[in-house]
Amino acid sequence: ALFAPTALLAVVAVLVALLGAGYALLFYGFGARDLPAALAFSASAISTLGFANPGNAPALVILSVLAAMSAAATIALLIGYLPTVFQAFQQREQA
Repeated sequence: ALFAPTALLAVVAVLVALLGAGYALLFYGFGARDLPAALAFSASAISTLGFANPGNAPALVILSVLAAMSAAATIALLIGYLPTVFQAFQQREQA
């Protein structure tokens, strides 16, 4: 009975982690100092906290904005998907 909610939360966590890892590699490729700094930039952009400054390079600033926007869009799509999954779960339980 707990597998479905746990699996849905795990999917969200895995997607956000993969998004963060992907953007960290992009930050590293576009000239971040090192991989830990790229991970910090990625986490800062994805969480939209803005605690890490990637620098003044235009590519890094644009990438930071894209990371923040895509993370917000991913979370919004997943939240919109949850009612559909819940409805399918209820129909399965009633049958």
